[in-house]
Amino acid sequence: MKVAPVLHPLILLLGVGKNEAKAVKIPKDCEWRTVISVHWCSPLEMIKSHTKCIADPRRTGLLLVTTPFSLVRLLSSHCFLFLRLCHLVLDEADRLFTVAPDQMAAILEHFQKETASCSRQLVAVAKKWTGHMEGLVANYMPYPCIVVTVPEEAVLYGNVQQVVLMTLESSKISVLLGALDFNPVIGQKTVIVADSAEEVEDVWKAVSSKSAFCLKTHERLTHNFDFVIEQ
Repeated sequence: MKVAPVLHPLILLLGVGKNEAKAVKIPKDCEWRTVISVHWCSPLEMIKSHTKCIADPRRTGLLLVTTPFSLVRLLSSHCFLFLRLCHLVLDEADRLFTVAPDQMAAILEHFQKETASCSRQLVAVAKKWTGHMEGLVANYMPYPCIVVTVPEEAVLYGNVQQVVLMTLESSKISVLLGALDFNPVIGQKTVIVADSAEEVEDVWKAVSSKSAFCLKTHERLTHNFDFVIEQ
């Protein structure tokens, strides 16, 4: 059987289980017109889909939604189907590495070795920061862009020592001032995150009188945001 050359890029979306793979919904206006969303994808089905992409110029690529176990089986015997693997998306990456560590290692090694002419992108979405995530960033993301939306997870990612101080609302500022070192041996920067713009103002008033240099920013001071970030 002759297989048409694969000219269109391929995007892979990995989920933990077959139910998640089946439940993925692609917007109707998505340019990736050919979509396979199954937990077990046969080579013949992928070949047919690639052929459709080549025959129809409106189709810009193939989107495959699958699991690590199914993908590894395909890679072991039909790796030619992934010569144009340009985008790899890991959904619930923290769970993927827990459930299928060996499979994920094999998939990432293949993605790293792939020398497709199109630009490549690795996207990992997770609910918590783990050791596996740290290895993923260090070994497979040379120029990572990391967005952490949960403060506790951001602290873990930044390897910051956490200190929990219990206090009443009325004495919160004084407890904060007592925890800060305003005369360090080596100059340092401290970032304080508050709950509201009003609290930012209160903390700034208290800290600015004791520190050598103090800046503030919140939603009502967006015009100063770039300057604060530069500092």
